[in-house]
Amino acid sequence: MKRRKGALPPHVMIVLFAALVSAFAIGSILGKRVEQDNLRGCRDGVAEAAKLLPHKRPSAVARACAPLVVKKPCREAFGAFADDTSPARLGALVRTCRDAYCDRLTPPPEACTAKVPTPDHAVALFSAIFRQEHGGTDDAAALGRTIAVALGAPTE
Repeated sequence: MKRRKGALPPHVMIVLFAALVSAFAIGSILGKRVEQDNLRGCRDGVAEAAKLLPHKRPSAVARACAPLVVKKPCREAFGAFADDTSPARLGALVRTCRDAYCDRLTPPPEACTAKVPTPDHAVALFSAIFRQEHGGTDDAAALGRTIAVALGAPTE
């Protein structure tokens, strides 16, 4: 079989293809390692926050768990929450994360259909977000609920 002028020899193509596959595999492994590190950091942050004074706990949890949030506007809102002390900060976080995620959540939690989402919607919203972004498991959903409560969401 004749090669086209300028085309790479088959053995070079095979080596390049193998290198590409390896790069994707390494990226996937590193991505999972980063996610596991972020997950560990969040869980450790929630545990450490329990040792803090009550008024400092929500900010510590927001800082520790922000890296787990995939969508940038919501992740940045977690950072803003950590730096804010106003009573309205949880509502602002819920609204920002709703706007960032609701087009992807199935089924959508009530926060996605509410005219004005409130802190009351935080538990269901964060549960759905974490389930969607971290493997679709009940453990991921439970972490989302734990984070929402640690941030000050009502539980009833």
